[in-house]
Amino acid sequence: MARQPLKAAVWLAPSLIIGACVLPEATIDVSLDGPSTTCGFRFADATCGSCLGDSCCDELSACRASQTCAPLYDCIAACPVANAAVTLGTTTPADDCHTACFEKERSRVDYRTNPKGVDNAEYALARCRASKCSACGNGLGLVEGYPSVCAACIRSRCRTDLTGCGDDADCTDRVYCRSRCLNPVCMTGCSVPPEPSVMTLLVQKANDECGSVCFGSTWACAGRYQTPRSATFTTTVAIRPVDVLDDTVAIAGATLKVCNKLDLDCANPLDMQKADDTAMATVTVPLGEFLDGFTGFFQIEAPGMSPTMLVWNYPIYAPLRRTAYTIPTPTVVSIMQNLLGVKGDPTRGNVVLDISDCTENKAPGVVVSLSREATISYFDAGFPSPTATATTRDGLVLIVNIPEGSVTVTLTHQASGQQVARFNAYVRAGWITMYEVWPSTG
Repeated sequence: MARQPLKAAVWLAPSLIIGACVLPEATIDVSLDGPSTTCGFRFADATCGSCLGDSCCDELSACRASQTCAPLYDCIAACPVANAAVTLGTTTPADDCHTACFEKERSRVDYRTNPKGVDNAEYALARCRASKCSACGNGLGLVEGYPSVCAACIRSRCRTDLTGCGDDADCTDRVYCRSRCLNPVCMTGCSVPPEPSVMTLLVQKANDECGSVCFGSTWACAGRYQTPRSATFTTTVAIRPVDVLDDTVAIAGATLKVCNKLDLDCANPLDMQKADDTAMATVTVPLGEFLDGFTGFFQIEAPGMSPTMLVWNYPIYAPLRRTAYTIPTPTVVSIMQNLLGVKGDPTRGNVVLDISDCTENKAPGVVVSLSREATISYFDAGFPSPTATATTRDGLVLIVNIPEGSVTVTLTHQASGQQVARFNAYVRAGWITMYEVWPSTG
């Protein structure tokens, strides 16, 4: 199985390791008297404060009037400017101070009612600070909401790209959005544009330089967010099955069915369509009588391919952002089983979990447990590993020979012991069930 490329759209994310690293709450003097007070805030770094007072006073005043922005920037203003270069995996006191500020603010936000956890005043101040104040680090400040070890790496290794981002309004908004977003739902509003841009260059550089300290440990959203209600009663979903060994090769002749979650054999599909000449199949999906999303599954069958169910552990409430899904052949399934030293049982089924954390990054360090006996294997570099004890940066899990029927799947973050997801999966004999897994909603 070819290793899937990293999701460039999702490295710049909210509190990338917030679930695993919680800093002690900072006690900071934010009294407003004294000569260093500037436009309503007291700055520990007088040079940065002076620049903001000259260039961003309107934005500071609007922030002071905001219940969301004011407490956050009271804390940030009391931190030194994070500007010093560091080696990979290390931080400065300034980085740690900024992370503590964002941790403290996030604990006050209700992400069910305010998915992004940020308001317009905060965006405006971040934009002004990034573009007009080199004394405050310009675009370096855009990443101060990330965990300190990740922020420090990006500042040190992507300085030129971050400075360019600070001069680009679209890049500034999207990067800062990701530093404040806490769950997969709000990430959709911070996505990286598909065309080449200042942000795509920054994302690629950060992937290459800092992926090892930034990816896949953010679980604070588990149980703290909800998927939104759908805007319409139906939506269209387009799915293009591709070869698991080469995802540039589309699988022709597929039939795609939309299935009710109670119709486990999909005997009465809600919609069924053949793929077109481009191998794309487009179906209409009901989003619930109360607009609470689609909780069923999709069934794909194609000549020479293993019959496959596509399932999500959260309601589908809008068109899918992804269309290509890899489908294995029976031969590939047999090879995977042989790698694990397991003989396939045609009376049982197999499950693949594609696990993402709160930022939609592929999630390493996750342990899977089941309510029924089966063989669990974690992918490493695109193949099932016989020795791995938790997910790697692939974020993929293969579960072999599960008895037909329902099985409870529990995901636990290995480092913290936090249960991050739990759901019931349905297994069919001789089928592959592929799950897209987000942290549990609440």
